[in-house]
Amino acid sequence: MPRPEVALGGGRLLVSQSQTPGGRVTVVARDLQQITASGSVKVGTARQISAVEPIMLDEQPPSSGQVEVSGDYVLTADSQNGFMLRVGDRPAINLAPADPELTRIRQSGRYSLAGGVVYRPAPGNQVREVFRTSTDSTDLFGSKVSWVTASGQVKTLELNPGYGIRPAPKPEVLAARGGAGPIAVSAHVTAWLDTNNVVHLSEGYGSKDRLIRGTRATELQLDGGLLSWANVRGEVGLLDISDPDAKPRRSVLQAPYAVDNGLIAGMDQTGKVRVRALPFLPSRPLLISSDVKPFFSKGTIWRPQFDFAGPVLNAKLRITGGRQVRVIRGRAPHGSLNGLRWNGTGSNGKYLGPGCYHWTLAGTVSTVRGARPFKLGAYVSTDVEGGESGGCGGSS
Repeated sequence: MPRPEVALGGGRLLVSQSQTPGGRVTVVARDLQQITASGSVKVGTARQISAVEPIMLDEQPPSSGQVEVSGDYVLTADSQNGFMLRVGDRPAINLAPADPELTRIRQSGRYSLAGGVVYRPAPGNQVREVFRTSTDSTDLFGSKVSWVTASGQVKTLELNPGYGIRPAPKPEVLAARGGAGPIAVSAHVTAWLDTNNVVHLSEGYGSKDRLIRGTRATELQLDGGLLSWANVRGEVGLLDISDPDAKPRRSVLQAPYAVDNGLIAGMDQTGKVRVRALPFLPSRPLLISSDVKPFFSKGTIWRPQFDFAGPVLNAKLRITGGRQVRVIRGRAPHGSLNGLRWNGTGSNGKYLGPGCYHWTLAGTVSTVRGARPFKLGAYVSTDVEGGESGGCGGSS
């Protein structure tokens, strides 16, 4: 019987599973509801996302395909359809593999990793390729990608350094040799395994690596301040890397597993998929990725987009130009805040004219582990002489 695969993200648990060997696989989603006194997490009713074919590997039992989720974005891989990306209720997008030998997938915010290629959304329910690593030893956190080359170099690159920054920065080399994979990346740390089975935690910019020994890892995951790994027996280890004195712990759940926002999903001793709260709550960024242009023209619409680590139900975008001129509200049940729109008009519906305007986005990211407020801000210009930046200030 193909084993189930699991994913966590945006307040949802996704499971791919098959009822018969070699049979069609169903991917279902369940909302995460609440944590019980025992630490288990109650989940809602299953809703079918898609049906895929199982992946037959040289392992027993075979995998039922791969599934990844972040916000509204669901990425799957199977032997029949290849890589498929679904954004909300839109039709699935087929991501043709560059190399059929590369099978790893990863979804982080609006960025998709499939077979050594990184994609991001494009207009018309399309995607565009933004980078190739040509290796399965690759991981994403939003627009940040880290990978291990065939020669053992460990590299990292920010794919979205900001509008007006050209050319794009070159990759930073975290290690000149010795990388063996697997690899994992978060906002500020890259974790990678060397040829001596030692896990390195690299922050880059010449900082000294922190070394973690004895994991026997075949898989690595980073979720903010949480490093986790699975070994050949399917055992899952956990380490709070924000605490320099923390010791590794072993989860009661086994691989296949996923971690997100202080939760872990995996297999219990009976082979059922369970979700539990971690014994500690690691720190992690609330914002995964964003796409915010700092300029637009009269007659067009400014469409800032944000990908948060959990549901956002009360977002408020305030736009000021010496005074408050517009308030726009939005919500994102799974964390993909894509519905904010501004056409340069005030609350009276009249065009405000060329100028620099300051925007502030505030709200709360809600998860079963609690609610956390956020506040972002920067400037946007409209029809300002002086090019794209318009002479406006930076982030605030």
